[in-house]
Amino acid sequence: MIDYECYKATKDTKLDTEQCTKIASRNKNLGIEDYRFLAKTMVSSGLGEETYGPKSIILGEEEHPKLVDSLSELESVFYDTLDRIFARSKISPSQVDILVCESSCYRSGATLVQDSEEENSHCCEHRSYVSSLVLWERKVHDAL
Repeated sequence: MIDYECYKATKDTKLDTEQCTKIASRNKNLGIEDYRFLAKTMVSSGLGEETYGPKSIILGEEEHPKLVDSLSELESVFYDTLDRIFARSKISPSQVDILVCESSCYRSGATLVQDSEEENSHCCEHRSYVSSLVLWERKVHDAL
């Protein structure tokens, strides 16, 4: 095992309590009890000013979500996390032949491996056993 990394979102996706309140108030489908529940959750969650949100919601696009935005966010999480692991471990991606990653992100479309295979079909053999577990057998630097 090289290392592990829990993803921390970028600062431009950080939300303070006021921003969370504005986002919640934009939703016209919520009733007063829903707003009370959200307010209580924001105050008592323990996250305080360390809450992050998807860029599409921060930009006010939650009414018309786009698949491309969610896929971009997922890829960003995946590749940024790998970049940090390799930088911290001082191991070059070219030294890794098998990469096992677990992602708790829900993905209704193709797996990350399938996406990478489409982009790098000439150099990738893969096996994916469960939707959240990725086994990537190839030269990792080809994908990064």
